[in-house]
Amino acid sequence: MDLARLCISAEAVAATQQRLFKEDTKACRTTNTAGIGNVLLQGQFKVNVDAAFKDGVAAVGWVEKDWEGVVTDAGATKIRCSSALVVETTTMLVGLEAARNRGRRIVLMEGDNQGVINALQGKADLPWEAEIVVTTVRRVMEGFNTVSVNWVRSDKNSMANGVARWMLSSGQGTLATRQDIPISLLTDYEGF
Repeated sequence: MDLARLCISAEAVAATQQRLFKEDTKACRTTNTAGIGNVLLQGQFKVNVDAAFKDGVAAVGWVEKDWEGVVTDAGATKIRCSSALVVETTTMLVGLEAARNRGRRIVLMEGDNQGVINALQGKADLPWEAEIVVTTVRRVMEGFNTVSVNWVRSDKNSMANGVARWMLSSGQGTLATRQDIPISLLTDYEGF
C-alpha cells in the first residue's frame, strides 16, 4: 500500500478532483488547520468523526456533509474498549465504513485527535492496540478512489462530538442512524 496515495496534498486532491469531475466544477472551500484548503466538488463528501467516553463505555459519532456543507448522513455507535486511543482510532474506521456503505468514492475524513491523524498519515506510530485499528483503517482506505485525512480543531468537529456525546448519554441502544439523532445536533451554525 502506498501511503503517499492515501494522504496526498491539497493540490493533488484538487487536480484529481478536477480530472474526475470535469463536467461540474462547482466548488466549496473547506480548510484544515494548516491553512491548506481542500476543495470539495459536486459529488464529493466530508466525514467528521469523534468519540466520547464515560464509565468504561465509549461512543463513536460521525457526520457526513456534501460539497455544499449539507448534512447528508450521520450515525453513532456504542462500544466497549480498553483504550481511549483505540476508540479515537476506531472513529475513522466507523466513518469510512459508513461512507463506503453509501457508495462514496472520494472522501475527506476529519477528526480532532492529532495522534490518530498523524498515524494514518504515516507520520507517527501508536501503541500496538491502536496500530491494529490503524492497519484496518488503511485497508479500508484502499477501497476508495481518494481519501484525505485531516486534523481539525475540536470546535470545527463539534457536530460529530455532539453526536458521540448524545449517543453516550441517550437511552439509545448500541446503534443510531440519522433518523434517531436529534435534528438540533445536526444543525451547523458556523457553516461548512
